[in-house]
Amino acid sequence: MTLPNPHRIKLEFKRLTLHGLPLVGAQVLGFSAAIVDSFVAGKLGPTELAAGGTGGALLFIFQVISFGMVAGLAPWLGQLLGQRRPEAATALLVQGHWFALLLGAVALSGHLLMIGFVDQMGFEPAVTYEVKRYLWAASLAIPFSAMLSATKAWFEVSANGMIVVYVQLIGIAVNLFGNFGLGLGMFGLPKMGMAGIGLTTALVHAAMAISILWFMIRGGKKIRPKALSIAAPQLITMLQIGRRSLPIFTNIMFETSMFIATALLIARVSTIDAAAHTIAANVSALCFMIPLGLSQAVVARVALAHGRQIYSLLIRRIQVSILAALVVATATCLLIALARYEMASIFTDSEEVRELAAILLIFAALFQLSDSVQVTLNAILRALNDTTVPMLISGFGYWAIGVALGALLDKTYQMGAQGYWIGLLSGLTMAAVLLTVRLVFTLRQTRKNYEIPG
Repeated sequence: MTLPNPHRIKLEFKRLTLHGLPLVGAQVLGFSAAIVDSFVAGKLGPTELAAGGTGGALLFIFQVISFGMVAGLAPWLGQLLGQRRPEAATALLVQGHWFALLLGAVALSGHLLMIGFVDQMGFEPAVTYEVKRYLWAASLAIPFSAMLSATKAWFEVSANGMIVVYVQLIGIAVNLFGNFGLGLGMFGLPKMGMAGIGLTTALVHAAMAISILWFMIRGGKKIRPKALSIAAPQLITMLQIGRRSLPIFTNIMFETSMFIATALLIARVSTIDAAAHTIAANVSALCFMIPLGLSQAVVARVALAHGRQIYSLLIRRIQVSILAALVVATATCLLIALARYEMASIFTDSEEVRELAAILLIFAALFQLSDSVQVTLNAILRALNDTTVPMLISGFGYWAIGVALGALLDKTYQMGAQGYWIGLLSGLTMAAVLLTVRLVFTLRQTRKNYEIPG
């Protein structure tokens, strides 16, 4: 493999940064809603804090269904734009919205059915009550999440990430007002506790979905998709979107379900363990928004290069993407490790919860390295249309190692939340190693399919 020259690497790093920074900002702003949720829940009490983490995990299962099954839209749009086919990209985008509408309805139905089984999940009675209040109130977040994800795909691949930032700022404003108003009873609003936090979640997703659609439809020439118009649903195209998205969705579900299963298992250990885990998971996930946002830019830039079939450009973008992931991971790892006590203190006044959370944050710091690399490698492989094997790799790493090891350490050595975090770290590390091997193989196959100029 011929290495790109340093000047071109520097230029590509700059372009990835410019493309990715708005998406990173949008991810951080978006996740800050979960931080605010946890902060408000923590002010209500340890039971509400534990219920917030558990309820949020259960809600996210069906949000993943709604947005995960359109995850194949962004790389496909990027490849069409790379082939200089903007009208075809617009037609695909419209069908993506029809598909998202259908997915949102299906996921909402599943969510409502799931609420009836919360009583059988083995939580403490007080936690169960608050979880159900939250889930009922947050239900309508699911269909709006599907529509939001379909529209975001366009802004991600067209390098208009600032629109996503504006939309997230709208969401933040609604979230702050709703959580402090409906959650804590400020601004003259009724104090609804966890139900208020859940209702706010639904209002946030509704506001963002409507506003981002408005930006796409009413935006200027550089924002609005070319020849945008309403078209009838096309079953074949929607099935193709589903087929492309299914391995990506399954991959996302493997990772998401690993975190959800871990949260649910820890919730059965004790309320203190669950509350401490909620703090560590929120801090870790907030830092993860940086590589996650960059990975969205990686999908777009690698897919564009893949569409043009220029191997040297493809390699350069892949190398810079991995380098950027390592830089970000190192910085967030050090930040969490050095400020873990201060971070824990933000969420709770309970000394017992704070001490355990500080211990879990050590694992969360190391976690950043593996998680940043694996999400970037998954993004690269997704842009290269290699999704099935990465899906299997993720399933093995996340579940056969991550969840299984955590459960073993808890049941055998009574390590509680600490054992589960060791499992999480081990599972993500194994996935990152195996995905690296897969990328090398895929690039060899890709090179054979390209016409490489001499």
